[in-house]
Amino acid sequence: MGQWDASVKLVYAAEPTTNFAIDDIKSGDPFDIRADIEVGSGLRSFGGNYTLYLTVRNRTTGLSVGPTLSKAGTVAGVTGTVPYTYTEVERISAWTAADGDALDVLAVLRFTAGGNNDYSQVSSPAFIAVT
Repeated sequence: MGQWDASVKLVYAAEPTTNFAIDDIKSGDPFDIRADIEVGSGLRSFGGNYTLYLTVRNRTTGLSVGPTLSKAGTVAGVTGTVPYTYTEVERISAWTAADGDALDVLAVLRFTAGGNNDYSQVSSPAFIAVT
C-alpha cells in the first residue's frame, strides 16, 4: 500500500465481541463485522473523512441479507511516515437466511483528504447459515 492509499485490508464476520471468525451461524443470531482499515501517511497528513459501507450478501440466492450499513468517521491530520490503522466493528442482528446458504460481507471504503479521494473494496471469507 502506498502513502496516498486508504484501503480495507480485511473484513470478516466474527462472533459478537470477539475477534474469532465465524464458520457457520444460526440464522438470525447476531454477529459482528470487523473491518481492518489502513490510511497511508500521505493521506493521513491531511486528515480526512471516510465512509465505510458494509453489506452482508447471500451467495446462494444472490441477494443482500438485511440493509447496507454505513459508518462515517474522521481521521485527524498527523504528519509522519507511519500509516494509520484501525478496526471498525458493526453488529448485525436482524437478518435471515435458509439452512446451508453461503454468506459473505462486502466492504467498500471511500476516503477523502483535501482534494484527494481513494476507494477500496474487499469481500470476506464465506460463512454458512444453519437452522
